Amino acid sequence: MKRYEAPPFYLVADGIALAYDDELDFYFAAPVDNNTGLITWESSYELDIDQDDEEEVEYYAWMCCYLNTAARLTVEHKQGVFVK
Repeated sequence: MKRYEAPPFYLVADGIALAYDDELDFYFAAPVDNNTGLITWESSYELDIDQDDEEEVEYYAWMCCYLNTAARLTVEHKQGVFVK
């Protein structure tokens, strides 16, 4: 599944932009041009995580967790809810 526009929330790390499609309920990624820093959403792809590679699974689990946290905090901020 390809997505041709920037989602509302995404994280950039290690040359990829990681995003979540809440309508279709899946995570996907897009390459980042190292020279310009632009994200190529036209080349986005669904994450294909090697379940046998424990480090890769843990890396993407944390990235997805951070992505979800950033999205929730942004929504809360826009609604005026703050937790201290």
